[in-house]
Amino acid sequence: MSGKEAEGSNPAVGELSPPEEERSGLTWRSFLALIYAIVIFQPAIIWSQLALIGVSLAGISWFVMLVFVELTRLSGKPPTKQETFIIYSLTGLAGSGVFFVNLIYNLYFTISPLTAEFGITDKIPWWYSPPAPLAAKIYKMRTFLHPAFLPILGVWVIFTILGLATDITMGLLTKQLYIDTEKLPFPMQQVPASAILTLTEQPKRMRVFLFFIWIGLLWGALVYGVGILPIPWIDLNRVIHYILPGASFGIPTDLLIYCSGFIIPFHVVVSMFIGSLAVQVIGNSYLVINRVGEFSNEWFPGMSIILTAQRSILHFWMGPFIGIALAAGLIPILVRPKTLIQALSGMIPKKVGEAERVKSKGVISLWLLLGIWFGATIASIIIVHFLVPGYPILIMLFFSLLWSFVWSLTTARSIGLTGQGLDARTGDVLTLTKYGYIAASGYQGVDIWFINPVISTGGASWCASFKVAQLCGCTIKSYILAYLLAYPISLIMGFIFVSQFWRMAPIPSAQFPNVALNWPINVVRSNLWYSGKMFHVFRVEHLLASFIITAVPAALFEIFHVPISMIGVAAGASSMIPVTFGNLIGALLGRFVFERKLGEVWWREHRAVIIAGIGLGEGIVMILRVLYNIIAVSLWALPY
Repeated sequence: MSGKEAEGSNPAVGELSPPEEERSGLTWRSFLALIYAIVIFQPAIIWSQLALIGVSLAGISWFVMLVFVELTRLSGKPPTKQETFIIYSLTGLAGSGVFFVNLIYNLYFTISPLTAEFGITDKIPWWYSPPAPLAAKIYKMRTFLHPAFLPILGVWVIFTILGLATDITMGLLTKQLYIDTEKLPFPMQQVPASAILTLTEQPKRMRVFLFFIWIGLLWGALVYGVGILPIPWIDLNRVIHYILPGASFGIPTDLLIYCSGFIIPFHVVVSMFIGSLAVQVIGNSYLVINRVGEFSNEWFPGMSIILTAQRSILHFWMGPFIGIALAAGLIPILVRPKTLIQALSGMIPKKVGEAERVKSKGVISLWLLLGIWFGATIASIIIVHFLVPGYPILIMLFFSLLWSFVWSLTTARSIGLTGQGLDARTGDVLTLTKYGYIAASGYQGVDIWFINPVISTGGASWCASFKVAQLCGCTIKSYILAYLLAYPISLIMGFIFVSQFWRMAPIPSAQFPNVALNWPINVVRSNLWYSGKMFHVFRVEHLLASFIITAVPAALFEIFHVPISMIGVAAGASSMIPVTFGNLIGALLGRFVFERKLGEVWWREHRAVIIAGIGLGEGIVMILRVLYNIIAVSLWALPY
């Protein structure tokens, strides 16, 4: 099997195909259900951010989808797959209310004695926080209803609108390239689509779906409820450090990590494990044994998987990660430019009257997309230049235009092939670029740290959602419209809920231990950067070298159709080793055990349903655990 055949084109056996007819998923039922879900679950999300350490609410979308389907079915009018998709995909908007927690953090940062010790307090700009005396007054009042917040909210609203415009346009562009033209498989997007179709239109698969919901419930109860195993993996670093100092390894305890290997193309899973093994086992061990870089000085025996990854990335791997990802994403396009040309030409009307035909197929004009993206980006640069004249225009142009465009293409391709996005680490790279500029130029202001132009890296996520919408027969227009309608409502509810929590007790305080633990650490870390006391760790030569080293084999693999996915290697390099190891075990079981025992056709038709069932079962347990924690943490505050 050639690399090209493995990575795209025609759907494989059992792979979902989009229906011929698309319909709107935005109805009065789906919209009211979406708003209801936001109102019900947003307090839990906000509370978990404030008070609960290490708690995930990833199962909310699955839970809400199941409740919506069953309630509408009981009403005598079952939901459509389009309505169910809208509910599943947009329930996550409930998390947007956390923005108002960030406003409180801005006040906390401004009045913190730590900020004063670094000499930053008087230099904080007006669009980040009111002046320190006024900020202290508002912080004691515990209210957002103060005119000092108006200019801050005004700047935020402008940049939110510009950011949405750039993300959506890049999502539509990558959709045309990777979904409509190159037809990449998007393996993990098959899972929610299979769940939606099973619940709404495919009763024959319901028995399998329900069985694996029970499997997910039982396993989730043992792992997330009783807690018999550490989550999300068993860390074996204390053991392997006797043999390989600096290396990391672990065994995942989340079934979904293994199940992901069922549906990701086998050669991609192997490539991902190779990338992870090369960095987190061989690479980190080499750095420590040979005393290369600052990471080797910070490392100690027994350092956890997460801490090892964080410190090694900061001190060494950040540049190589970016170089590998850029080469893996761009080389296939450069080797086969016809794909890009075909995708773009399909968005350009060539004859009089062809514009209507293009529009009728749901394709938006290339010039319109690029015009919106370019206009929003340039507008943000102009605003930042007006607010911070010392912010170098070249840096803004590089990140807002070049970086965001290239990275959107790269990470969308990664999702299309591996199901996983690439961590752009844009914040880290931009921070280090600013630091290097300040160190070289002697710029004395700190205002440069408190604002950035629009840097679009969300287009790939929109592209992934568009793929699920396509598989469920939902029009892209109705999905975007539902998002734009629900987002402001979510913000309004977030304003109300955060205000209520703030009135209950100061934030941070003993009643909100998560922020009480993390906010002081964040204040120190930020002030170290702003005051110029942080070291400069990003090395451009590492990026360039890794780009060249990756580009050569990537080009050869594309030309000679070698079934090794360099984008898989890139995704694996930035993934935790237990995740890629679990994916590999799942892929081996799926290919050499389940497919042979159950039959190729049955296995390929039901594997996404199996993953969806386990995900839904685990998600329900997660929700129940969070609700229990919220009740347990809040009971002590009641007056007795």
